[in-house]
Order: sequence, then C-alpha cells, then structure tokens
Amino acid sequence: HSPRRLDAEEFRDATLAVAGKLDLKRPAASPAKELKMVEMRDNGPEAKVINDQADNGVYRSVYLPLVRGVTPHNLEAFDPVEQTLVTGDRDATTVPTQSLYLLNSAFVRRHALNVATQLLAEKETTTADKIHKAYRLTLGRTATTKEIERTTKFLAEYEVAYADYLKTVKPVPPKKANPKAKLPTPKDPAQPVNPDDIDQTGVVADEANVQPKDAQSAAWLGFVQALLGSAEYRYVK
Repeated sequence: HSPRRLDAEEFRDATLAVAGKLDLKRPAASPAKELKMVEMRDNGPEAKVINDQADNGVYRSVYLPLVRGVTPHNLEAFDPVEQTLVTGDRDATTVPTQSLYLLNSAFVRRHALNVATQLLAEKETTTADKIHKAYRLTLGRTATTKEIERTTKFLAEYEVAYADYLKTVKPVPPKKANPKAKLPTPKDPAQPVNPDDIDQTGVVADEANVQPKDAQSAAWLGFVQALLGSAEYRYVK
C-alpha cells in the first residue's frame, strides 16, 4: 500500500514518545472545564490559557482540549478536524507551513533537545552508538554506514559553526512556560450578554525560546530535529 502520513495527533504523540515524555495516564479533567458559558474569542485571554495548557501538556492528544475556534498549536499545521464544521474525512494537504513548523516549532525543538540531552548523557557510548540510538528512537531502525559518516561530519561542522556563532551573538534567555496557567478572572463579574459587547483586543501568544546550553547540544539538537522532520518519520509504509 502507499505510504500514509501521520495524522496531527499521531505526530504529536510519537514525538512525545521519542523524547520519553508521553504520559499515558488520563488527565483528571480538561482545562476547558473552567470556561464560563459566554462568547469566547479565539485570540482572547481564555483561548491563550487553553492553548498554553495544550502546548505544555504531555498526555495523549485524544485528551487535548478542543474548543470551537481554538485549535491546539501542535496540531494545526497537519490538517486537524475543524471543531466548527461537520467533517466526514480529513483533508490531507502538503503545504510550506508544515515544513516551517518542523523547522521553527518550539514543540519540535524542545523535544529534539530532550532527546539530544539524553543521548549526550550516555558518557560510555561512542558517537556512532548515539547515532544508532537516535535512529532507533525516531525511525525504528539503525543507521547505515553512510548515514553514520554523514551524521558524524554534520555534528562536527555544526558544533564548530555554532561555537563561532555564540562568540558574536548574545544568547537570549529562554522563556519558561507556565504549566499552571489559569483562566483570567474578569474584573466585572457580570459577563456581557451581547457578543458584540465583548472586548475584542487580542492577546499575543508566547512562543517558548528553546536554547541548547552549548555548541555540542546544539549540534545534536539539529540532528535529532532533522530526523523528526524527515519523510521517513512522518510517513508510515
């Protein structure tokens, strides 16, 4: 049969599993339980809290809060179902934003760094052993001899280039996510009845800044991220 691309939920869960972060237990409740029965903006403070909790959650995607008009950031690039529509079949698009997500997403970079940190913590293993393990974790197979050679060269060149980069650029301190974010309490308990009366001012979403601690970690992060972005990882044969 022809290769099938992972659904948005499958990609998210697989990436969490590769990083050793996937929590298989069912959460106590959805963050959406704290929402009031009022009109909610998709760019307002309530939506931001829902998105923040979804972005930082490590449980399976089936337990993510799905609220009309608010799609979790880690799903939206890969054709999730629109909560506002009745959908019999999902679309399956191939668009540039998907590649950009794999390159720039804090979710992908954060968990690529988690894998890189785990690999580098194994002091007794060789570089080739670490590369083999990275391939087994992400692609379910060992690396070929040519892949070992190419990756070893990539890691060495990346580490040198990143070390030179750090000499010229002042690192930006990483933003820490707030996993205990709560829904905002309105100043006026009386919620507006007319949706047109609701404040339409948008709230800017915070994007976590994922920074490796040194050039070696940066090189391994780049390598693992390349595996997570590869077609072999995203498609099931």
